Amino acid sequence: MNKKQRGKKEGKIVLNLYCDSCRKSTPCYSEEREEIFPVKGEEIKIFSKVMFCSKCGEDIYYDEFEEKNLEMAYEKYREKKGLLGPQEIKKIRKNYGLSQRGISILLGWSPATIARYEAGSIPNKSHNDQLRLFSEKLDYAKELFEEKKQELNREDFKRFSAFLDEKEGEIDIKYFQNHIIKKYSVFPDVYRGNRSFDLAKLENMIYYFICNEREIVKSKLLKLLWYSDFISHKKYKVSITGTPYCVNHFGPIPFNHESIIAYLQEINAIEIKPHPGPHEGDVFSLNAKFEEDLFFGEEIEVMKHVLEKFKGKNAGDMSKISHEEKAYKELALKQIIPYHYSKYIELV
Repeated sequence: MNKKQRGKKEGKIVLNLYCDSCRKSTPCYSEEREEIFPVKGEEIKIFSKVMFCSKCGEDIYYDEFEEKNLEMAYEKYREKKGLLGPQEIKKIRKNYGLSQRGISILLGWSPATIARYEAGSIPNKSHNDQLRLFSEKLDYAKELFEEKKQELNREDFKRFSAFLDEKEGEIDIKYFQNHIIKKYSVFPDVYRGNRSFDLAKLENMIYYFICNEREIVKSKLLKLLWYSDFISHKKYKVSITGTPYCVNHFGPIPFNHESIIAYLQEINAIEIKPHPGPHEGDVFSLNAKFEEDLFFGEEIEVMKHVLEKFKGKNAGDMSKISHEEKAYKELALKQIIPYHYSKYIELV
């Protein structure tokens, strides 16, 4: 098919453009065509969009298409070389709360360099590697900040400092989470109820009981957790949260429960205040939202069942009831409770 035939049978009229061959404005068509663009000494093949004259079939230069085709070629080159794109670079800068001048000071570049990259220019490899390091390694970003913070203007200094403070908090919380998960996950299945420990489920089981039990005290809350996991194991051969439990003076409780409580306080999910009663201990209130979608239907039913069975019971009642359980009677204080003791629970 020659160019003239192509012009009559293919494409879509989009607008009238001047054709040098026809020497006049003619209806022009658009089509996609495989083309090769030279980028940084390499040939990059893309499907570009072109305009051509509907009368003679000659290609017509059209700024909008040419710019987009070049952008596609640049983007394909970046993907091939693993280079950051303009939007990624802009996002890195904005994540740190920095202006173009601010990030250029920390990286040791001219402001014009970062401006070109954000406008679409392809970064060289050394700049690209430095940007990735700056984005992914907080210690490196902090090191640059400490070296050059005196050169930053007030707003860049304030926003970057706030970012670092927030990141430090996230790192501390992540460390806290990993510490708990690691500590609980070392136990074999027999102490986790045939389930991998799930911190999110344990958190939300705690939220469930706090938001459904008025002024719940710690001692009662810990027993409700134990009964829920062990009754689930009795009925379905698997616990809800995979939490290991141990024998305590006041009955079965989660192993190392202090870490869980401290973690929930650290993320501001719960608040604790003293209970005015003589033996009740601390009272919990909830700041977080219970996420029901984390649980299966039968798990929610077990938790509802436990909540109903112990409705109106105080911490002293809970201790007396749990002291009658076979696990409490047969095991020594601080001993981890195997989940096979679930078969002796009569609460179901």
